[in-house]
Amino acid sequence: MPNLINYNSFFVHYDYLSYSCPRCKSGQLVSIGDTFKKEEPKYSILMRREDWFDPEEDIHYQFTVTCECSNKKCGAFSYLSGVGGVSEEHYEGEQGYESEYIETFVINSFSPSPDLFLIPDATPEKTSELIKGSFTLYWIDIPSAANKLRSSIDKLMDDQKISKINKKGYTISLHDRIDLWTQKNPEHKELEELFRIIKKIGNDGSHGDNVTKLHYLQCLKIYSVILQKLFAEDPMNVAKELSKRINEETS
Repeated sequence: MPNLINYNSFFVHYDYLSYSCPRCKSGQLVSIGDTFKKEEPKYSILMRREDWFDPEEDIHYQFTVTCECSNKKCGAFSYLSGVGGVSEEHYEGEQGYESEYIETFVINSFSPSPDLFLIPDATPEKTSELIKGSFTLYWIDIPSAANKLRSSIDKLMDDQKISKINKKGYTISLHDRIDLWTQKNPEHKELEELFRIIKKIGNDGSHGDNVTKLHYLQCLKIYSVILQKLFAEDPMNVAKELSKRINEETS
C-alpha cells in the first residue's frame, strides 16, 4: 500500500515544519522563522485571571507562518495558518515526576497545499486538479475534501468516455457509471469496489455526515492505488526521471 505524505497537521515548533513542495516536487517547504506570528486573543488572556482557569482548556492562540521551498531553483511559497494551545507534559525529573506546559499548534489552512500522495503524471488533468482541490480542503474541512474526491471520480469517468446520460435522456448515477466502466475494463474489475468506497465516503461528506480524518486518509491510500494501477509509469523509469530531475536542480 503506498504511503501518504505531508498529512501531519500538528506541530510544537515551526522549525519542525517540512512538507514536499507542490510545485517542483523535489524541494521541501520549510518555515521562514521570522514570519511565524502567534497571537493570543484578549478573551484567552482574560481567562488567566479566573479561579477556575485551566491552561489546557482556556489558552488559545492563532498563528500564521510562511514556508519556502528549499530548492534554490524553485523557492515557491506556501502560507499556513491555524490555532494553538498548551498541553501538559509529564516527565521524570530530579525530584520525581514533574510537568510543564508546552505550546502546540494545528494547521487549518495551507495554501497552496502540498500533495498528500504522489499523483501519477499521466492522470487526466481535470481529475488531478480536483484531487489537489481535495488536498487543500483537507486542512479546512474534511467532509468537503471527501466530497471533492468523489467529484474527481466523476471527472475520471468522463475521461474514460463513460456516458453521463442514458438512452432515455436521464442522468446516470456515479454508482452506475462505475458499473459501466467495469464492464468496459474487465481487466480492472478489482478496482470497482475501491471506487465505490471513495464514492461512499464522498457521499457522506456531501450530505453533511461526519467523515473522520482516518477514513479520509484511508480513502487517499485507496485512490493512490487506483491511480498507480491505471496511470503510473514503470517504477524504474520513474526513478530514473526523478534522479535526473534532482541532479539538474541541485547542480
